Amino acid sequence: MEKEIINYFHERQHEAYTGIEVARIVSDMCKPKRKTLDLSHLSSDDIASILRIVEAVEHVTGMHFDTFNVKSKRDGLVTARHLFMYMVRDTMKLTLSTIGRLLGGRDHSTVIHGVYTADNWITNPLFYKRENKLINDTRRYLEASEIGQG
Repeated sequence: MEKEIINYFHERQHEAYTGIEVARIVSDMCKPKRKTLDLSHLSSDDIASILRIVEAVEHVTGMHFDTFNVKSKRDGLVTARHLFMYMVRDTMKLTLSTIGRLLGGRDHSTVIHGVYTADNWITNPLFYKRENKLINDTRRYLEASEIGQG
C-alpha cells in the first residue's frame, strides 16, 4: 500500500494538493476493496442498499466482507455470511440466486440454508443470544445509516 501511495503522488508531483486533499486521497486508497462482492448485475439503487448492508455486517461482526466471504466453515465466518444473507433477503427481497451470486456464486440452496438458520436464531432467542444480538445490532446500524442519509 505504501508503494501505491508514493507512486500516486510521484506521478502527480506537479499538482498542488492541500493537506485535506492528501488525507482524503490516502484514506480512499487505504479503504479495503471488496474483491469478492459481485455487484455487476444490480441496479444502482440495489448496489447502494447492498453496500449499506455489507457495511453494517462488517461493523457488527468486526470482519471485512472478503474475510467472511470465503469457502470456510469456521463458526464466526459462517455466522457473518448467514447474517448477510438474512439481512439482504429480509430488507431487499432479492432472489436466492441473486444473493448467492453476490457471495461469489453460491448456490440458491446455500442461501436457503443461511436464511433458514438466521430465522431459527430469531425463533429461539434464548438459545441464540449472541446471534440475535448481531441481527438486532445490524438492524439498528442500518436504521441509523438511513437516518443519516435522509
